[in-house]
Amino acid sequence: MEGVYAHVAPETRAALMAADERDWQAALQARYAISPISPVAVLDALLSSLRQPNSSKHSDPRSGCTEGVRSDRPGTAGSA
Repeated sequence: MEGVYAHVAPETRAALMAADERDWQAALQARYAISPISPVAVLDALLSSLRQPNSSKHSDPRSGCTEGVRSDRPGTAGSA
């Protein structure tokens, strides 16, 4: 096939990587908007980079503090 590149140019690779990074960050921000914490350790570590230090809006359920945490499960903090 004449005229088809057999390799990816460094500029194209860099542009694709930058687009992937933007998409990843946007997805992480969207997930953070749903909930800034996760029981999944790997995801929680990624979300922790977006959390504000000493924020009282959301608390970490592993800390024992439930102020500001809403739960729909009966018998848990924040349930009606």
